[in-house]
Amino acid sequence: MDMTEAAAVLRQQCVDDFGEAIGGSLAAMATPGFELTDAAPDRPRTGSCRFGGPALLEPGTVWPEHEGVPLSLFAVLDTGALAHWPGEHHGPGPRLLNIFYFETPDDSFRPARWSPWESWADPRVEDAKASCAVIAARPERAEEAQTPEMATVFPSTPQHAAPMLMTPDEWDDALGHLDLHAIPEFAAASEFERDYPEFFLSRHFRRGPGRLVRPDGSGEDHGPSSAIAFGWPRTMSGAYTKGGRDRPLLQLSTNDLWSWSEGGSVHIVLPGEDLAAGDYTEAAAYVDGW
Repeated sequence: MDMTEAAAVLRQQCVDDFGEAIGGSLAAMATPGFELTDAAPDRPRTGSCRFGGPALLEPGTVWPEHEGVPLSLFAVLDTGALAHWPGEHHGPGPRLLNIFYFETPDDSFRPARWSPWESWADPRVEDAKASCAVIAARPERAEEAQTPEMATVFPSTPQHAAPMLMTPDEWDDALGHLDLHAIPEFAAASEFERDYPEFFLSRHFRRGPGRLVRPDGSGEDHGPSSAIAFGWPRTMSGAYTKGGRDRPLLQLSTNDLWSWSEGGSVHIVLPGEDLAAGDYTEAAAYVDGW
């Protein structure tokens, strides 16, 4: 199934559930994403994509830190390998995106499993931009970098990236422009549901607005438990895309390497125009959980 076919399947799903006006607008927001899972014999590694391990940086690159505390490498995304759909691209050319996040040096936390929700008293964690960094490296120049002291090295875990075409889910403020009055049931919605339309969307339809279609035609959505590159986030308590102006780079879900509150996740986002241009300096990180 190519992107045109996948888009047609997704659009039909949206129109069937929400009608032409809302469903068509929702389908128009579809964008490619990748679900990341640990590589296995039946799920081969995608390029150099992995969680943990050493950073892959160009010589002379300064390791990111904040107030003297080095950030820890959580993931490497290989954008050259993340281009399943024809015409798809991420940035100006193939890059290895090293994604760093704040790892508390507090000895009361185990290095590989900790909860930022327990350390939000530290203002460095509350600073969405200072708590993360994304450093791009050209594959032909990238080398394994020496990890500084106080930064955690998670076990290197190769990732398989499964492509999918996605729409935002009901918790994403990118849906704010949709005119729900075009849905007849909205007129009979409770005052609470009119004030919080995400609950209306999730309660009154067999599935909420968050849809995905894979090349094989399947559409199982693993929701907030997913690790996702690009696409749209799947959240527990609300997205951080500023009405769709910011675009997701990576959703890091709870796994065997790290955990966040109630099985939550960390979302790395940046302005959409910056993502398209390959400028990662404005990347910000947000914790999602209960």
